[in-house]
Amino acid sequence: MSLTTMTEKGVPAARAESTNGLEEGTAHNTNTNQLKQSYGLWSFCGQAIVLPGSWAFAATALTIAIFGGGSSVAIWGTIFISICLWVVVACLAEFGSAYPSAAGCTFIAYNVAGPEWGPFSAYMTGAFHCLGGIFSPPAFLIVLSQLLLTCAAIFHEDYQPTRWQIFLLYEFWNLVALVFLLYGSRILPLLSTIAFVFLAGGLFLTLGLLLGFTKETAPAHHVFFDFHNLTGFESPVICAMLGLLGPIYGFGPPHFLLNMAEDVKNPSKNMPIGLAAQQAGSTVLLLVFYIAAYFTVVDYNALLESSFPSVVGAVYLQATQNKAVTLILLIIVLAPAFFACFSYFLANIRLLYGFTRAGALPYRQWFSKVDVERNIPVNMLYATTFINFLLGFIYLGSRAGFSIILGSSGIFYAGGYLFFFIPVILNKRKYMGNGSFKLPSAVGMAFAVFSVLYETWTMIVYSLPPVYPVTAETANFTPVFLGFGTILSLAGYHFYGRHGFDIENSGVPPHK
Repeated sequence: MSLTTMTEKGVPAARAESTNGLEEGTAHNTNTNQLKQSYGLWSFCGQAIVLPGSWAFAATALTIAIFGGGSSVAIWGTIFISICLWVVVACLAEFGSAYPSAAGCTFIAYNVAGPEWGPFSAYMTGAFHCLGGIFSPPAFLIVLSQLLLTCAAIFHEDYQPTRWQIFLLYEFWNLVALVFLLYGSRILPLLSTIAFVFLAGGLFLTLGLLLGFTKETAPAHHVFFDFHNLTGFESPVICAMLGLLGPIYGFGPPHFLLNMAEDVKNPSKNMPIGLAAQQAGSTVLLLVFYIAAYFTVVDYNALLESSFPSVVGAVYLQATQNKAVTLILLIIVLAPAFFACFSYFLANIRLLYGFTRAGALPYRQWFSKVDVERNIPVNMLYATTFINFLLGFIYLGSRAGFSIILGSSGIFYAGGYLFFFIPVILNKRKYMGNGSFKLPSAVGMAFAVFSVLYETWTMIVYSLPPVYPVTAETANFTPVFLGFGTILSLAGYHFYGRHGFDIENSGVPPHK
């Protein structure tokens, strides 16, 4: 069985008078900050921890580790990826503190790249991250749908979920997200707090239930040190790199919070705190999840032969031998993911909104229109819901659909970082602004160099074929999407962005 099949289962001084870098304005003036600062520090930190949906993505990607080295790669890989991401997050925290904006990394790229390359860097960063943002919500919807059908399959052993059933559930949750964000987006800070409490309590409940019901556990040396190569590649390095995709998917891209700078109070100070909370929370959640899950697995063949859409159902059932307890454990994974789904959508909409209000695309006024009463870019919400509807057919039509969607999202995010990290290195941080959080110059430069190397490496990992030999069915088409997206972004900048991309009049302060 192929891996692809299994994976289905501080504010700039020139504008110190405005805490978020944007002027106050009227309801539909796209040159102003129209979003309300509805998040305080604690609700923002709760949002930060819940947002990546770490458990949900880790649960769906459990089989990746089984093929790519085993549990040892998942556990030690989580520590390795966490250390690397702490470096990247430190840079993003400094950038986000100096240049907070709903435009996120697009705004950052414009400022740190300098006046000569700023517009190009900003456009390419925004274009790449928007392409990644287009693929991200469908991936989350698929994960959520798989977990829900797994809950249903626990008590019906003869039930064999099909891809079209997951597709229909995917489309249903896409509409649910649309309705909720239209009428309930104002209570997201409260829901994020509730989801955080659920995650914290679920952490201890999961450990307690697994320890209490598991009669046989795997040996510690097997969990932490055994290496199993089931990918078909002879190279253990390639195998391990494929196994690291599990932790990479679990952590997710770290920049989502940057696009919520206009939703949080005092973003120059609170943005770095939120990023640190997100990174610390994801590290703890992933380590606990992987260790608890793999200690309870004694029969990997049973996992590979499982018909559950999400293999975590087979892990829990094998561990507890109790369907009711398995359902409770699945709900612990599912409930925070359910709340995180809406936050995930909102963060992506903020990303697209920040890019389009700068005039990156035609019909800027329409795309960046904000419904002040609902506190959301309403037309962007409609557009992304329609795009999610269309991308669902990729999953329906291809066994590799989930891998294509998730891999394409990650590779565009990673590529987008390069358009501002490389200029920062080349101009030796000449245009680095001052915020509440600032790295020493030498440390910031070293971290930027490391970030370029790390993001380039992750792009290679995203591009690897999942198994060997490579066939038309198991081929990784992520590089094809990257090539097409790069051409599309360059063409967009050449034919429209050079003239229509107006950062200086989009609520973004010009270079000084």
